[in-house]
Amino acid sequence: MSKPPEPQTGNAAHRSERRATLIAALFAGALVAFTLGVYARAHSATGRAPVKLGFHLPGDMKIWFTRAAALLAVVQLTSGLRIIGRVAIPRRLPRWFRVLHRASGTLAVALAVPVAYDCVAAFGYQMRTTRIVLHGAAGIVLFGAFTVKVIAVQRRHHPGWLVPAAGIALFAALAALWLTSLGWPVSVD
Repeated sequence: MSKPPEPQTGNAAHRSERRATLIAALFAGALVAFTLGVYARAHSATGRAPVKLGFHLPGDMKIWFTRAAALLAVVQLTSGLRIIGRVAIPRRLPRWFRVLHRASGTLAVALAVPVAYDCVAAFGYQMRTTRIVLHGAAGIVLFGAFTVKVIAVQRRHHPGWLVPAAGIALFAALAALWLTSLGWPVSVD
């Protein structure tokens, strides 16, 4: 007769929880990215931007929302670096600092949602040029990395490198989206 397994000690239990969080976060992020990619690739492009949100020209919403999301991503990155101790300014962390970090990241992704919807509805996921392929891949990575980061942050035990790595992936994806977008110039009336 075999003995029942011994209960895990604190460190072993935490390791197990960290591993489970890592697997769950990466799986969910990959699933979100894969699903978005498949949907965008299978979607019949309309050639028209369905979302204007009060902007006169269809591309203006995408340009301004992406610029705002990029600015918020810089706030997210710098505040994240301060939270993990890589930057020493401000010397003392104000109470509102973590709220600023979460709010800037949440708002940056919230601004990216209508832009992504507009892109997928109008263009789908095309493979015509390197720029377009990179732009689509960056959009997919953005939402996959966001999923990973949210799951990791919500779990109490996760590998220490997971949240910063997901944050860097988010920032890099948003930067790549902005750099590969067509809407760099904005006409001012």
